[in-house]
Amino acid sequence: MNKSQILACPLTKLGLNAKTRNSLIMHIKTFEDPDFRFGHSAERRRLCEELANQYTVQKTIEIIDAIRHNWWSERYLSWFDKGKFCTLYIARLARLGLTQLDWLELPNSTVSLSVLKALGRQKLQDKSVLVLGTLSSTLVRELEGIYSYFAPDVTIKILLATSDSMLGDTVKGSAQSIGKTRRILKHLGFQYEDGLFLQERTRQHLAEIISRQENIQIGTAKMVVGIAERCGWVRGFVD
Repeated sequence: MNKSQILACPLTKLGLNAKTRNSLIMHIKTFEDPDFRFGHSAERRRLCEELANQYTVQKTIEIIDAIRHNWWSERYLSWFDKGKFCTLYIARLARLGLTQLDWLELPNSTVSLSVLKALGRQKLQDKSVLVLGTLSSTLVRELEGIYSYFAPDVTIKILLATSDSMLGDTVKGSAQSIGKTRRILKHLGFQYEDGLFLQERTRQHLAEIISRQENIQIGTAKMVVGIAERCGWVRGFVD
């Protein structure tokens, strides 16, 4: 099956075992309609079979994403995240060929850097920062707090517009995550000019500060930075 066929596939045709499929159905149906009752044993199996023919992969993705976007649905999230059926369902979709670019619930391992790079900077800017696979949970929560967005909605474009000062104390605790993210972004083709996030901890950034504070030419300031780096007075640049 190609990706469009996978997304349009009803759960009954997905190759899931009945227990996994029924657990998934009960989870998403209860979220859609909290008053819905499945009954017991034979009745529950009959209803799950009926609903499995109605629910496509695309529909389950949309419902689960809706659960993620509701703060009040914490108990549903807990059920989904801790359930073995969740792991099995996601693993099945990954084996069929879906990637994290198709659905953010899928593992980051389903997307390679070469695939991301092939998208080009314009398309990449609109992707969630989660596809980078480099942000610590602390950093993700901080970005959610700054922008009042859920993590899937924090795009690479938003991250690029974020400065160290906006991140506050998170910079110290997530230094390794931030450094790796900056290196990945540069590997993907993003440059100093693309946003504040890539202007921190760069030679260019330090040279501009020195040039402005000491009222000297930028070329001279770059020479100063170079000397300071060779002498070991400054380090940790990302450019």
